[in-house]
Amino acid sequence: MKLAPFVHLLLMAVLAPTGSRAQAGEELNNLNRVHIVIEKLGPDEKNLGLTPDDLQAVALAALKHDVPSLKFGETGPMLYVQIIALKTSCGYFADVRVKVERLAAILDDNGKPAAKGTAITVWDERNLLAGRPDEMVSRINEKIRSLITRFAADYYRQNER
Repeated sequence: MKLAPFVHLLLMAVLAPTGSRAQAGEELNNLNRVHIVIEKLGPDEKNLGLTPDDLQAVALAALKHDVPSLKFGETGPMLYVQIIALKTSCGYFADVRVKVERLAAILDDNGKPAAKGTAITVWDERNLLAGRPDEMVSRINEKIRSLITRFAADYYRQNER
């Protein structure tokens, strides 16, 4: 199926870089460990050659390099890696997203806990890539590393000692 150029532009506008980076608050303060979660890959992502194990390895290596004090486990705050790819007549588009969710308590109007254990997104960033199939896996891996470096910068700003 051939998509018109304006559809590509629309896709770029919808998937353009967005995010809520925790720069000024304390959302990442005292974050000591994370559980890395790779979102389920669809057919286009698999056709590129992406695998959950490879994405997990890229994220883990980047985190160990950029935030060596951070611990990893099966529980705790979650660092999500999400890749959404779309094959077109011009190549591939890929939305690469990294976000961190932590548990939070929701307070009622009187300041008393109303709900416990609610996951909220405290850091979220994504970027759109476009390119040929033979270059997309390396570009996606590099973008994951880049987004984790940005996460690390925000983490260190909030955890200066």
